[in-house]
Amino acid sequence: MALVFIDSWDHYSPSQLWRKWTEGGGNIVAGRTGNGIEGSSINLPGKTFNAEYTKMTMGVAYKTPAFANHIMQFKNVTNSVQVGLANVGDGRLKLTWSSNGVGNIEGPPSSWVMPALEWHYFEMQFEITAGAPPHALASARVNGVEILAWDATLTGAPAGMKFNHIHLVGPGGGYNAIFDDLYVTDGEYLGDVRIGVLYPNAAGDSATWTPSPAGNNWQQVEEHPADDDTSYVAAASVGLKDLYNIDDIDPAFTGVIKGVQALWCVKKSDEGAGAVKGVWKSGATEIVQAAGHNFLAPNGFYPSAANYLYDIQTERKSLFTAGDWTKAEITSLQLGITRTL
Repeated sequence: MALVFIDSWDHYSPSQLWRKWTEGGGNIVAGRTGNGIEGSSINLPGKTFNAEYTKMTMGVAYKTPAFANHIMQFKNVTNSVQVGLANVGDGRLKLTWSSNGVGNIEGPPSSWVMPALEWHYFEMQFEITAGAPPHALASARVNGVEILAWDATLTGAPAGMKFNHIHLVGPGGGYNAIFDDLYVTDGEYLGDVRIGVLYPNAAGDSATWTPSPAGNNWQQVEEHPADDDTSYVAAASVGLKDLYNIDDIDPAFTGVIKGVQALWCVKKSDEGAGAVKGVWKSGATEIVQAAGHNFLAPNGFYPSAANYLYDIQTERKSLFTAGDWTKAEITSLQLGITRTL
């Protein structure tokens, strides 16, 4: 099982949301464990992925003053197909399916009734099965407890349909909802997760990029939110590499680390081709970002010539041991970047 994407909205401003998301917006406000994203039914983010999935699971903390519209959706943006976890209108929830006006069905409502203005952690899972028409094996959980299970016949579904997009939805009607601590996997339920953000805090084992203004390289990239061209590091030639030590996990943390997501906020500043790859280092072992994330092989991530964008790598298990990430591993971890083209 793979971890596809996470977000806590803790490390960037509302104007920078498009660097990680494909569409939509929202206000970054106080969330459940730091920041969250607040918005209405037409003002919350959506994200299209490079890959397509027959099975997806999404979890997110959610608080609402009103019981309308969906909470979250999976979509196939090419075929105008969407499935989701929706409000019935009285605090109960339901799973839904629609396909470009051809099919529009919904499962039975939950017996569980959601209270208004309280944080709960919602998860939903949809799996598309083979067949004509295919079925969706769907379920939903609240605070780790299953409240809905549904085997839906997907009338009107295109052959070989898969999911490639997620979307958060607020109640609308003059009301906003707040979301926090979001994860997406290709099928695994992770439960109620808390997402923390760690920043560079010291020099690592390499510093060959050029800082601007002059000073320590790591101090030019630890901003939150990023200050873009005010302070940065730059690589004028291929092969240059920076590594940074990062913050330790809170010593009070005792849970299981369900995954790690690395972010490199980059822009191309001159004409010609340019590409980068992320670098992970633990002890003496160094791993360069592999193909299959969000870049073109073999060179890596091609930054925009106009705007800063995130190169994103999300790992459910440790790159170094293939087991769960550990606090000690994160404490000793260095993250960095190398220019490849």
